[in-house]
Amino acid sequence: MRYSVFDHLSINIKVDKIATGHNADDQAETVIMRLLRGAGPAGLSGIPPVRKKIIRPLIEVERKEIEDFLKKNKIDYVYDSSNRNFKYLRNRIRYILMPSIKKISPQATKIISKTADILREENDYLNITVTKTLMRLMSRKSDHTVELFCNPMEILNTVILRRALRVAIDSVKGLQAIEFDHIEDIIKLIKKGKAGDRIYLPNGIRAIKSYSTVIITSESPKKLSTYQVDIPKEIFLRENSTIIEITELSMDKIHDFGDGKSIFYADADKIKFPLTIRPRKEGDFFYPFGLGRKKKIQDFFVDEKIPRDERDLVPIIESEGNIVCIAGYRLDDRYKIDDNTKKCLQIRIIPKV
Repeated sequence: MRYSVFDHLSINIKVDKIATGHNADDQAETVIMRLLRGAGPAGLSGIPPVRKKIIRPLIEVERKEIEDFLKKNKIDYVYDSSNRNFKYLRNRIRYILMPSIKKISPQATKIISKTADILREENDYLNITVTKTLMRLMSRKSDHTVELFCNPMEILNTVILRRALRVAIDSVKGLQAIEFDHIEDIIKLIKKGKAGDRIYLPNGIRAIKSYSTVIITSESPKKLSTYQVDIPKEIFLRENSTIIEITELSMDKIHDFGDGKSIFYADADKIKFPLTIRPRKEGDFFYPFGLGRKKKIQDFFVDEKIPRDERDLVPIIESEGNIVCIAGYRLDDRYKIDDNTKKCLQIRIIPKV
């Protein structure tokens, strides 16, 4: 809020520099505070001497030097009473922790400030390296998704990869909930995962590894629409770019019963049109071919290891309210071909390429 006010005033009075009173003790306290909160090198580099129009000319001067100067020159100053409020972590560090540290190392303020300077310089160098790296990693980006090329990341040094992921993720508005531990999980996915593996993160965010990219997204998973099929025909499911081809055949035309996943053969006399092609819904069950008993669709999806964010895209074909098959996975036993079958429906699933 203070910086917002300063910025507004600087525009009104037409100045291009805002000098703040941060000193070396503020710097040391900031570094320790961030260390206790688990910050990385960027956080431990402390308060930058210059940031855009903000300058901090006293950042290398200790608080005692400033106070001594003010007293010597009889210059009045305002003391903020909130500086003594111990509900703030900074004040507990300032009045409890720092005095103890200075008893061990009287030059602690200067030493910590110097360390912050070194870390800042190294951080700036790494940021340049990361920026160059991201130029060859980034595939595409939107407000909710970032897609990165997988192959370069698999061999990239973990230090650079960690920073590159942080920068890429921070640049996407919808991925702000990702924290350090989540970055580590994404690195494991990149380095050790196989195509199709994914991890689920807070706020609906998920990271998905494909053959050539890793997608990190907060977009809601797609859901299949409901389609009606009045006669045997070919129908395109736009949500998952899949074609379902339904053909009526006589038994003497069948020479190969297929794999039972991408091609099904069902008894045509047991099926009534129109057929409905739809996504799953709560309470769904069917009788998987060869199992001999009914099973909940939810349990079936779990057993088949179908990822959660893909389950609403799996086409379920039903006739008169009963499930005929789970397209791409299993026929319902009630519609299988038997000795009395005279004609059949061939249901062929042609996936996206």
